Amino acid sequence: MSQGFPIAEEAIGRIAQLYAVEKQARGSPPDRRAELRPAHAAPVFDDLERWLVLQLTTISGKSPLAAAIRYALTRMERLRPYLDHGIHELDNNATERGMRAIALGRKNCHFVGSEAVGKAAEISYTLIETAKLNSVDPHAWRADTLAASPTTKSPS
Repeated sequence: MSQGFPIAEEAIGRIAQLYAVEKQARGSPPDRRAELRPAHAAPVFDDLERWLVLQLTTISGKSPLAAAIRYALTRMERLRPYLDHGIHELDNNATERGMRAIALGRKNCHFVGSEAVGKAAEISYTLIETAKLNSVDPHAWRADTLAASPTTKSPS
């Protein structure tokens, strides 16, 4: 076992089993995912939770591993709904990937040369990327918004 952490390796293996179920479900409609999870992921999830509780009795309560296990156990109940609802995800990776462009774009706006221009660029970039995340054409949305604005004058 790597660096004397057989419990950590075992935990990773058990979590990998949950991701294996998700790999089977990927691309399926929510109702199909909701069928797969109780049958295949719930037993793994329940077993992982029981196993984690048992592991706490075998290690020092002050160890970093015990802290990690307690951290995981306190979140198990909040994670459990993903087992019954096909629209929920096992993790938030897709959301974080989607938000990365917004965060990076806003960070880059700090280097545009003026605080006011940077702030305006941040707002604009955030609105554009949010529109994209919601499957809205940002150019059409912006044109509609500007056309509806009482302060925007139409060209004559």
